[in-house]
Parts: sequence; structure tokens; C-alpha cells
Amino acid sequence: MFAAAGPPVTGAVRNRPAHRGPTVPRLVFVDDDAHVLKAIERQFRFEPFHVQTFTDPDEALDNLFNRRAHVVVTDLKMPSMNGLSLLERAEEYDQDTVRIVLSAFADRESLLGAINTGLVHRYIVKPWDAVELKAAVRQAIDLHELRAERRRLLAELEHHNRLLTEQVGQREQQLLAITRSAEIGRYASQIVHNLKVPIQSIGGAVAVARMALDAESPDTEQLDACLTVILDAARDVQNTVGSVIQHTHDDSFFAPVDVELSDVVRESLRFFEFNPAFAAIPEKTVNLADDLPTVRGNHGHFRQIVDNLVKNAIDAMENTERKSIVIETYRETTSVVFAVDDSGTGIQYEYLEELFSPYFTTKPPGKGTGLGLASVKALVESYGGEISVQTHVGLGSRFSVSLPVVPAET
Repeated sequence: MFAAAGPPVTGAVRNRPAHRGPTVPRLVFVDDDAHVLKAIERQFRFEPFHVQTFTDPDEALDNLFNRRAHVVVTDLKMPSMNGLSLLERAEEYDQDTVRIVLSAFADRESLLGAINTGLVHRYIVKPWDAVELKAAVRQAIDLHELRAERRRLLAELEHHNRLLTEQVGQREQQLLAITRSAEIGRYASQIVHNLKVPIQSIGGAVAVARMALDAESPDTEQLDACLTVILDAARDVQNTVGSVIQHTHDDSFFAPVDVELSDVVRESLRFFEFNPAFAAIPEKTVNLADDLPTVRGNHGHFRQIVDNLVKNAIDAMENTERKSIVIETYRETTSVVFAVDDSGTGIQYEYLEELFSPYFTTKPPGKGTGLGLASVKALVESYGGEISVQTHVGLGSRFSVSLPVVPAET
């Protein structure tokens, strides 16, 4: 018997010694009959295993707690502890250890339950056949190796999954940065055009103010008017630049929120008002419903959907004599619809099947990338929506996007 305290009772907390895993398969035999253990030692003395025997179950458990074993073989009926109880404790210490019962006594109901639940791998009856016992032990060692390898592979898989998750997070951040930069580039020409008017106003006001100051009697009223123009123009510049910075750098712009689609369209059209091609369209009709239910998603995604479809309509009318565009939002039963009609050239029937495919474009080289409609379709479908097109060659096209509404709270 060990003088030191035995292994902890179930539920007790105890630090386990570090373990690197045995290189030689380790077998632990437990039986209160020393003669049985001597016979087992003789039978296994030429086998490539490390064999330890114990007549005391508590001593065996203390050993198992400190040193893992491939296989534990135990008698059932022992004075101080039932064999199944010993195996339950051994399983708590190491789930990979394969557990075998070697006994002349059998509580068939308990033993069958233990086998069915996986506590006992195999039951061998005393008196045993040495060949059978050795074969059972070898099979148990193979099973232990499979369990250990499975655990190792699962741990490795979890490790790689964590790395992959981290990499995906990094790529998302990189993509977000690229998207933000792309937002600035996409609106660069509109921003420049938008800034022309206030900058020209500032220049003109400064010139007038200089003339007023050069006069023998400065016209304070005229100077005050010039300062008002300069301040208003500067405020316009600040608002324009500020909206772009918020649009492209504010995280909240990209977060999923409840969005009023009509507001997104109005925001987009404010930019397009300074697009020369859009401004040159003589017939512009905008019908935006004010009582629409919200849709939930990434504000930036909805903005991309609107921008791409409006830009697509503008491009479709580039070479047409009649230029007319209708932009509208309205509600259907369980969805909100955004639609754009144009009086462009229409789309050939044979192109419809590939219309939303990446890199497909009917525009001449340098005019289009073939990514606009493909990205719109991907974004719309990611929110459970649908996009459709109606077209007539020579008359124009209508693109409609249907997005599910946010369910009303009950």
C-alpha cells in the first residue's frame, strides 16, 4: 500500500502530472488474487509491452492517475472496490484507455450495460485462454492508438480551424479596407464635380472682395455679402468631404442595420445629380414611397445595389436619341421593391442568360468590367431577395430588386 493519499474521488480537483505519451504500450492488470497476476506476468513476459499488476484497486487508480495506460484489465469482484467502479474512475483519468474485464464472476445485467455504454470494451471469462487474452490486448492497443490518433487529428483540425478563422477575419478587414478605398474611387468624379461649384463661388467672392477693399471707400455691405458666400461655400465643401469620409470610413456604415430603402436611393441620387451623364437626361422621374417598411442589412451593400443599377441605366442610354429614366420604390406583400427603367438600347435575348455572370458585358472595351450586375445579384440574393429584368430591344429595360422586409415586432 502507498502511504501517500490515493487518487481523488469523483469531482475532486487535482493537478495531473504532465504526460508525453508512452512509447511502449503500457498494460495495467488489477486482481485481488496474486496468483492470477503472477500467471499473467509469466504469460506476457516475452511480449513487447510494459506490464504492471496490482492487487489493490486504490493503488492501481493512484498509478493510473499519475501514468496513463493503453489498456486496463480488471477483475470484477474485489473486496475493496467493484471492477466496474474502478473502470469508471480510470475512464475519468483517460478516455483513450481501453478497458477489459477478466473475471469468473459476472453480474450479467450490469456488465451488459457497461459494454453497451462503452465503459467495457471486452469481457473475458476465467479461466482464460492465454492466446485469447493476448489477442484481446493487442486489439485493445490498436484501438487505443486509433483513439489517440483521432484525438490528435481533431486537435490539429481545431488548430487549423482557428488559424483559418483568424485568416478569414484578417481577409475581411483587408477586403473592408479595399471596399472603402473603392468607394472613394467610385465617387471621385462626382465628388470633384460636386466641389467645383463651391470652390468657384469662393474664388469669385474673394475676387469681388479684393476689388471692394481696393476701392477708396471700402464697401462693407459688399464685403459682408462676399464673406457670406465664402462661408456658405466652405460649409458645402465641408459637408461634401465629411459625407464621403463617413461613407467610406465609418464602421457603422458597413454594419447590419434596419434601412429605409427610399432614403438610400435619395442619398445615391444626390451624388448622381453631379454626374454629367445623369444631369443630361432630360426625362427623369423619381417616385419614392415614404411609408416603406425597413429592410435589414449592410447599408453599404444596399447603396452599391442602387448605384450599380442607376449607373447601368445611364450607360444603356449613352448612344440613344431619347433619354428617359424612371426610378421608384414601392411595397409588395412581404417585400420592398427598387426599380429602374431606362430608354436604352435594350438587351438581346441571347445575352439574358449570361447577363448576371461575372465579367460578362455588352459594353465596348474600356467601358465596363462586367462586375456591376453580377455583384448586384450576389448582394440581393445574400439578403434573400430577387432581381429581375424586363427588356425590349430598341426600347429599353427595367431592372427590379425585391428585398424582404423586416418582420414587425409582436
